[in-house]
Amino acid sequence: MKTFTGTAILEMESEAKPVHLRINLDENVIEVRFPMGARPELRRDWSEARPRLRGIHVELPTGRLIRDEYDDFFVSGYSPGTVSIHDAELVRALNLRAREEGITKLVLVPRSSGVEFEYQPSDGSEPGHEIVYEGCVVSSAPQVELQLSDRTFTLAGDKKGLVLRSREPLEPIEDRFRFCWSVVQGAPLSVRSILDNNRLILNLALPDKRSSHGRLYQDHNDLIPFLNAFFKFVQCQSETGFSRWQRSAHFYLEGISGSASLDINTLNLFVFLEMIDESKTLNKTPLAAALGICLEDADLLCRARNQLVHKGSSLGRAVIDSRKEVLGQASSWASGFDVFEQDEWATAALFHFRLAALLACYWTRRINCPKPCNEYREILASIRGRAKA
Repeated sequence: MKTFTGTAILEMESEAKPVHLRINLDENVIEVRFPMGARPELRRDWSEARPRLRGIHVELPTGRLIRDEYDDFFVSGYSPGTVSIHDAELVRALNLRAREEGITKLVLVPRSSGVEFEYQPSDGSEPGHEIVYEGCVVSSAPQVELQLSDRTFTLAGDKKGLVLRSREPLEPIEDRFRFCWSVVQGAPLSVRSILDNNRLILNLALPDKRSSHGRLYQDHNDLIPFLNAFFKFVQCQSETGFSRWQRSAHFYLEGISGSASLDINTLNLFVFLEMIDESKTLNKTPLAAALGICLEDADLLCRARNQLVHKGSSLGRAVIDSRKEVLGQASSWASGFDVFEQDEWATAALFHFRLAALLACYWTRRINCPKPCNEYREILASIRGRAKA
């Protein structure tokens, strides 16, 4: 469990009580723990008490966090302690308590995910500039020096966390870096903490747990080349242009790494297509040009999308029926989409991952990266093998 402990004064109404604090990074909450005999009464509505923390000191392995006062939270839980043998002084002194019946707790959830503290290193050194991320699905990121806009930084990490370090403040490029890494790895990245000299921000929001099959690159050695190509791409974007890509990428990432059904994930990919389609509606002609596919395949995409949205069909049934409609109008058609009329699940899965592969190729062309993109070959081959078995 990732927890840090400290002390504070809890003020409620006219009372002020010394309390112990525990910042729980697994649950993303702040726990207020009361000494025996000092617990507050149970309330129906804690907002009426207007609790406030003052004089916050939290101990870290390398120093301490300090904040004068904090009240931007709501009380999400209250656990009144009960007297038991585990509250005996000797049991507590020798750390023999196996349970926590005697501890009264208030569980605080921040209204704003970022909680800011003053950071004081125990060795008196001057802190630099760092950002720690969670949600990295890359097994290993090599330690390398990179540049984004006018900031040079060192990057290193793995699935346990991704770290940026620099001699300059990193906040001005944080959102653009997170956008680039998220799309390249195929899953959203979440900020866990930001260090800006003596200012430390902890993000107490649950990071997304996502799958790792949606990366843009085919070869792991191409991670950094893809990242650098994305950096060049976002550097050329105005604030308005970047915001547009940020919003559209949200649906792309939900579509390829979300935990919803294939139907919902594919709908998210269709939303992404509509947001990048300059015709302002999903039209087969510009869609064929954007994805580098034939008009018939683009027509299949448009028709399947319309059946999903307007008829409420399942994805497999929408693809099967749309294919019949296109075949009725096409003189010849060598489709890039596999359809198994007797297996709707396989048809839906093949359609979804084929679309994901087309979008990976779209991103690769858009950022002008010369490296091969992820074509989802292993996943597609596995689904075909299951359908033919």
